[in-house]
Amino acid sequence: MNKIIIKTRLLFKLDLNNKTNFHTYIDNKPNIVVVIKLSNEYFVAGFSSVAFVPKSTARGEAMILSLTNQKVFYLFDADKKPISYDEYYLIFGNS
Repeated sequence: MNKIIIKTRLLFKLDLNNKTNFHTYIDNKPNIVVVIKLSNEYFVAGFSSVAFVPKSTARGEAMILSLTNQKVFYLFDADKKPISYDEYYLIFGNS
């Protein structure tokens, strides 16, 4: 995963007044990073080189990170898909 970041942009930020499904903003975008602040004030993140695409399976790089504890968790089995598409959730890892 030693690649240079050329450009970044914010695709979605939670807005409780906006009821639009987040998939409207993030689907079909590869190399996505999701950062989440949990209710216990911890920060976690997920990265996938593969885009979220409905009803598809793809291979690629992915990881889950604990930003608070500074730990990285890579895919256990690189032959399995790094993310799973769900209409209402973001699922990172070998599900």
